[in-house]
Amino acid sequence: MKQTVFLLYEKRLKDLVQRLRSGYLATSLRWTEDHYKILQKADCRAQAASWRYYYLCIGTLISFFTRSILVSYGSALGLEILNQGNQTVKTLVFKAWFPFDIQQPGNFEIAFCFQIISCIMGPAVNAGMDTLLVSVIINCCGEFKVLKYSLRTIRERAEYLLASEKLHKMESFSASEALECENSRREQPGFSTANFRESVTTCKGQNENIKEAHYLQEDLDSKSDKCLLECIHHHQYILELVENMENLLNPVLFFQFFGSTCTICLILFYLALNLDSDGVMDQLSFCGLLAVALSQLLLFCWYGNDLTYESDSLTKAIYDTPWIDASMYFRKNMRIMISRSMKPSYLTGGKLYIMSLETYRAVRSF
Repeated sequence: MKQTVFLLYEKRLKDLVQRLRSGYLATSLRWTEDHYKILQKADCRAQAASWRYYYLCIGTLISFFTRSILVSYGSALGLEILNQGNQTVKTLVFKAWFPFDIQQPGNFEIAFCFQIISCIMGPAVNAGMDTLLVSVIINCCGEFKVLKYSLRTIRERAEYLLASEKLHKMESFSASEALECENSRREQPGFSTANFRESVTTCKGQNENIKEAHYLQEDLDSKSDKCLLECIHHHQYILELVENMENLLNPVLFFQFFGSTCTICLILFYLALNLDSDGVMDQLSFCGLLAVALSQLLLFCWYGNDLTYESDSLTKAIYDTPWIDASMYFRKNMRIMISRSMKPSYLTGGKLYIMSLETYRAVRSF
């Protein structure tokens, strides 16, 4: 079902990923070294979760292949204790029909290799789709973290913008102003060409001191308002991205949740029926499969819960802005942003349940 959804919404999924990778959500006022570090941590977190899940899937497949080899060739390897039933009957990884007798020499190896290739390709594609979706969710959480950091550092960013403008003005000190300072100095007695540079520096210092009075409050409020507007636009882009992701993933998560729940129930039922059997490797293999099913469900519930938490904690980050000393325009926009952030973002499965740790806990307790 997931592959069908991926094929139907391939263009929308590519657009979703491209918007995160191309920096479409980025704005000119928010990119600093700290912002890059936040997104790099999100990327590392996504890679770590993907590799852990992939290694778990590979380990479970290896356990099934090992069980089949030990059951089929246990007598030759001297491991009769791990065998079950008739030692002369070769057993495949999974029960399947073939148009030839797999007990004949060479036929079993062909069927076994065919199942190995099929079992590797299927779970690899499935794990790749799961980790792709989880990585998108983690990067959305990273965008919320960047937004919260931008809100908490609005005053510092406004001061940085003003300092940059001030430096640009100092560097573009015109020759006409320098000439004017030179003429004024020449009218004074005892002026020499040697102290020309000193006169220019003195005039620049006087001009900057004159402008410093209204730089502190009026210009700072203007830059703070501009930084808050950038944060509002960034918030709107994130909400649009999460909404598109929810519309795209809610049928996938519904069938994922339903399939994982059925798989967990069937595995537990199988293990309960074969609890007293002698197939040690068989039980270990299905325990690994149970871990994969639980991890597959935990991935979406855990990071879906993170997405809800990051969007819900945005209200506190907005309140942490320096709104007390800000302008009325800043406070009005801040109140509007708080009102919108009080509605948290979340992912659902078929619009029936929210992907959260409470949902995962309900499945485990069931």
